[in-house]
Amino acid sequence: MPATKMKEIKILLVDDVESVRLGLATILQLMDDINIVGEAGDGLEAIQLVGQLKPDVILMDLTMPKLDGYEATRRIKREHPEIGIIVFSIHDDVMTREKACAAGADAFVEKEAETRMLIEAIREVSNRPAWST
Repeated sequence: MPATKMKEIKILLVDDVESVRLGLATILQLMDDINIVGEAGDGLEAIQLVGQLKPDVILMDLTMPKLDGYEATRRIKREHPEIGIIVFSIHDDVMTREKACAAGADAFVEKEAETRMLIEAIREVSNRPAWST
């Protein structure tokens, strides 16, 4: 029997630290079902790229110049509720998680978490039903 092809998950990486984006891209590109379609260094750039790149999932940092991840998440979800947003942050406290959830994040992964947890979150968020039309 032929192997079943996995659905490609298009990812937009959003983090103000270039080395973090590079590290994420290096790891995630090893997965057959993940395709990095773009990178942004701040929330404003992310908002601009969303319409062009049409990612399935965005990995969103919270602390960035110009526009933070909370507000970028809020704006993206308002215009594109079908896009999954995973907050990927060094801040892992209850208030940060609650604020990210209130902004519209679909998942939260702490930057120190195992790579497996991030990949699982990406796959889970990309496979959830799109409730918007």
